[in-house]
Amino acid sequence: MKKKPTGFLDIVRQKRAAQNINWSRGPLPPPIELSGYADFSLGTWQVEVKGACLRREHRAFELDEQVLKAIILIHQAGSEGIRRDTLCLHLYGPVRPENHPAKLRRITSFLRRVLGDDGSVRLLNTPNDGYAFEIGQPIEGRSQVPEPDPDAPMRMETRTVRAYLGRGRRRGLAFGAAIGVVIALALVLILLVERREGVLYGQVIKTVVIAHEPGQQLSPSFSPDGSRIVYSWLKLDGSQKLYIRSIETGEAHALTDGPGRDENPVWAPKGGQIAFTRRGADGCAVMLVAATGGGEHRIGDCEFRSAGQMAWSRDGSAITFAHRNSWESPGQIVLTNLADNKVYGVTQPTVGMPGDSQPALSTTGKRLAFVRTRTAGSEDLQVLEFDSGKPVRMTFDFAPINGTAWEQGGHSIVVSSSRRGEDGLWRIRMDGAPAERLVPSTDPQRRPVVTDDGRGLAYEHWRVTTRFVRYSTDTESPGHDFRRGTALERGLSLSNDGHLGVYVSNLGDQDRLYVANMPDGVPRPITKGAYDYIETPRISPDGKTVAFTAVSKGHLDVYLADISGNGSETRVNGDGESHAPAWSHDGKTLYFSSTRQGKRWQLFRQRIDGGPAEQLTAEGGLAGQESTDGQWLYFVRPDRKGLWQRSTAPGGDDQFLTGELSPIDWRNLLVSGDAVWFISRPAGDPTLVRFVFAKGRTEQGPLVLGLLTDSGIALLPDGKDVVLSAVADTQVDIELATLQ
Repeated sequence: MKKKPTGFLDIVRQKRAAQNINWSRGPLPPPIELSGYADFSLGTWQVEVKGACLRREHRAFELDEQVLKAIILIHQAGSEGIRRDTLCLHLYGPVRPENHPAKLRRITSFLRRVLGDDGSVRLLNTPNDGYAFEIGQPIEGRSQVPEPDPDAPMRMETRTVRAYLGRGRRRGLAFGAAIGVVIALALVLILLVERREGVLYGQVIKTVVIAHEPGQQLSPSFSPDGSRIVYSWLKLDGSQKLYIRSIETGEAHALTDGPGRDENPVWAPKGGQIAFTRRGADGCAVMLVAATGGGEHRIGDCEFRSAGQMAWSRDGSAITFAHRNSWESPGQIVLTNLADNKVYGVTQPTVGMPGDSQPALSTTGKRLAFVRTRTAGSEDLQVLEFDSGKPVRMTFDFAPINGTAWEQGGHSIVVSSSRRGEDGLWRIRMDGAPAERLVPSTDPQRRPVVTDDGRGLAYEHWRVTTRFVRYSTDTESPGHDFRRGTALERGLSLSNDGHLGVYVSNLGDQDRLYVANMPDGVPRPITKGAYDYIETPRISPDGKTVAFTAVSKGHLDVYLADISGNGSETRVNGDGESHAPAWSHDGKTLYFSSTRQGKRWQLFRQRIDGGPAEQLTAEGGLAGQESTDGQWLYFVRPDRKGLWQRSTAPGGDDQFLTGELSPIDWRNLLVSGDAVWFISRPAGDPTLVRFVFAKGRTEQGPLVLGLLTDSGIALLPDGKDVVLSAVADTQVDIELATLQ
């Protein structure tokens, strides 16, 4: 087997270093106040403290706080140096000292690589197990930075990053006024041609399926002229390779072959190459292949579920993708320069969050869109202006995002988001206009890509059939079929005796509520309204009414319906948007989440017989459910991990119970008499968990395969088993929408 080459920020060497060195914590030193330090010289380099920059002539490196503090501390220590354990205490404190060696090594590698650029500064190891700077004379002719060390820290030299991604934006005026006039006229003509041939904020006029073989056709990417697409085909036999298909004729041929699964293709702007990721027995790699086939070679790594969607620079000289160096590290958008394989950090996520992913570069080259995940399922779209260097948040609904693509001219972005339920395609405009649904569908739509002229939009169209599965608390429980599905069915709610079940199904290409005798009864529809999406049905304690959330004309509301199906649905009145209803134990009050008092989701309750809604939370709340005795309310927050509790009596504080519940699973929460059942994702895979009241802690249950993020949890009458919705069969096609 071919040996995997050493990658950027190689985690194996970091872990080995952390395991083999015993570090002393020592006393905690006073914090370093950077405001008290002036700029100073270090050999031929100038350390700009206030600007957090390391500068020498034409070279400039922006420094993060820890690197800057390390330079100051080592410089202050003089020739005797500063001990490594003392340095670590200054930089990281006493928490998790086993991680300090790897963190410090990234900093020292960076300092040796950059400060030794011209030989004027050397970082030495001192006899007291520390570090010191040695100032010498520059070495003549030595002015280039060596190849990047795999342990060097990211987030450096952002000016170089902007130069790569924004290349081609500058226009020379050195030929005088006459040439300037000619250039200006040419630009006007180009804009007129683009406006005639392109489309801005176009509407979808038709959709066609362009790839529909058995299996899953994934991650389409247009050729520069828009005449072909490259995509990844996951076949029924488990193999996954890249294919190129003609838009006009529909003919397709394989592009890649060999071991491993090939995913996430993206066509270079000049058309000659295609980047993709390959996962195999020797790990995950970012690869390049000629658009005509052959010439495959590795340019980076994508371990720890990183990479995913990638983007080329405008001139095809660099690729941006998501990178992380361990499960504990945040994902970061990085740039790889193909000429020398140097890697630069583009975004600066905060340690502790899942981080950044899904980069997309605008057609103008001036803006980079990406997704920032603050906690699992709590995601938003960010746009980075290269001239400003600071990203701007574009969405605030904390909904998962599954793909981003710029439209023509960089004025809007198409995102796949579950902001209104299942993954759909939405247009997010830079001018702040309301988000617009592009292709109505009850099926998930993911990974959009747009042609340069804005007339073509390709995406994944998922057709999913589900089944309801019964699980016990046994960690080895394999799950047993409770009810087979015929469409995308989820959100099962059972009556107290377990005889009736209400659930959501998109049978007939429209979401409706159905009721059936459990487990094998024939379903009949309850709802009559034309809703874009329905979720979280809840049967009342008396078994006569069902509360549910529905989207109608772009508005999210809570409705009530007679479980018999006789009569129409009634909307629960209120301002703002509302969802996630739940009944009180006596059936007289309805809990729900709403934005009626601002943009943030808060918990409210309202009596069914009338009266105003009462706000319960002030710090955010979703999916509030009352205990069986009516004393407590259990809920999640939309922007952070955790299961929370508060008294149902007015006033009081929110109490944190456990951090194992992520916002992505707010629908997968159920309160029973002795525990709160929910889904946890300790390593990315969904696991059934119970927070047991009598023990005051969680108990791990079985792994749940194929779980839907909006599955819902239904408790069987025995109180020991639950029912969840899981994927039974999946067909993914690629569709092409025409805009005008």
